[in-house]
Amino acid sequence: MTGIVIAAGRGLRLAPYTDSWPKCMLPIVGGRTMLSLAIERLRAAGCDRLVVVTGHLAERIDAPGCHTVHNDQFADNNILHSLMYARAYFDDDLLVTYSDIVAEPDAYTRTMGHGGDVVLAIDRDWRSYYDGRTQHPISEAEKAVVRPVSSQAGLVEHIGKHLPDAAPDGALCGEFLGLFRLSRSGATRFRAHFETLDAALGATQHPFQQAREWRKAYVTDFFTELMNQGETVECALIERGWAEVDAVQDYERLPEMLKTQRLYSLMSEETQP
Repeated sequence: MTGIVIAAGRGLRLAPYTDSWPKCMLPIVGGRTMLSLAIERLRAAGCDRLVVVTGHLAERIDAPGCHTVHNDQFADNNILHSLMYARAYFDDDLLVTYSDIVAEPDAYTRTMGHGGDVVLAIDRDWRSYYDGRTQHPISEAEKAVVRPVSSQAGLVEHIGKHLPDAAPDGALCGEFLGLFRLSRSGATRFRAHFETLDAALGATQHPFQQAREWRKAYVTDFFTELMNQGETVECALIERGWAEVDAVQDYERLPEMLKTQRLYSLMSEETQP
């Protein structure tokens, strides 16, 4: 199993903290960084090969024991294209995470343990997380319409920030964590379809799904594309146990969010130097 951390972005909403440091290298609790926590969680979930996609202030990223690949176009593309700088590693089962989330080990192990080819971690208990979160409002949530097949799993029908925060009867609206699994065959299909589209669209300004242009696409845009092509996208349903650190307000409220988001494994480290 290969773990990939996408850590190329500039983190503009975390300025001035990110003026001198990559977002993933900001300390959170116990003196640890978001990146070191992600690496620890990926290893604990069974990843024996780790890859970090760098970009902004790459020289300041400390990732011992990891392979690194550099997105030299990070200022002009988005998270999907950042991920695909690691396409050489798509020869394995993959567990992929954004670098600006902190999550309980259970979120990783349940996503990794799901048997599907494309499996997303989706939080079904997410709306209260946005109470008072004015710098990253609910309209920015990467929402997913899910058809549950059990209390812990479901099929994703739609995904993206553009969705309303409600779902049709028999479905639920959850939030995508930024954590997902691709089986080896799923990773092969993912890479092949990306390369087909990239050859066709390249550096054009052609819109793609909800993105204004191909280079600015989100991973969620590509999941929509895969579903439109007949790919089954499944999910592991969780309830809280994670938080996103996207804006200054998130970073400064993190001690509070450890409690409200039930990040119990980190609460004991909160007061450590």
